[in-house]
Amino acid sequence: MHFTAICVLTFAANDIRTPLHLSRTIDSYVQKAMLPHYGQFVSYTIGDSWPGLLLAEQSRRLVVPGQESKIAEREGVPKHYRWIAGARKQDIAWVIMKDAAMERAKKDYLACQDILENGLGESRYYYDLKGDILYHYGMTAMRRGESFDDHIWRYDLSYEQRFPLRCSILVYKGQWFERPFSMEDDTSREHACAWTTQVDEIVGSIREDDFLVSLSCDI
Repeated sequence: MHFTAICVLTFAANDIRTPLHLSRTIDSYVQKAMLPHYGQFVSYTIGDSWPGLLLAEQSRRLVVPGQESKIAEREGVPKHYRWIAGARKQDIAWVIMKDAAMERAKKDYLACQDILENGLGESRYYYDLKGDILYHYGMTAMRRGESFDDHIWRYDLSYEQRFPLRCSILVYKGQWFERPFSMEDDTSREHACAWTTQVDEIVGSIREDDFLVSLSCDI
């Protein structure tokens, strides 16, 4: 099973001058940060399955690149920006990233709305429609009559949010913060809202030159 973690690395990023130095430093710090949690998963790679959780201007050079062509095809890319797997907090385009996340959520919302109105069709293999509820991989994707404002929590988004990180784990200063999950819709909403608040608090407290890296982990 795969899950996505964001690891906050508290090294002096301003002292790094070359991509090779950056790569070696990140690898060393990720190993130190993740070592206490090795019993919970088998291995990890930087970026990999989820290389585009972060967004930065194309001019930023102190970044961990992702599979940009793959992400661009799936997500689209705002002009003058690129999807990446890691960067300093100050180099991440948080506002543009949130706008892009909201746009993706809107597209998914309209797609779910279409299924509820017109049925599954032949191409929606991973959805299941039961009465007024649409399921995606067994989880509630949308209820009939649900507004967009009541829908965005399903993507770990909120209008008040400053740092839209969609991940299952956040590792900071050796602590392992895990997003709770539930099959019950009301409980899921509580968990999502609590998680976005917690992520905002943690990321809001870190230094501007601290590095955030997306990890693809295997259990």
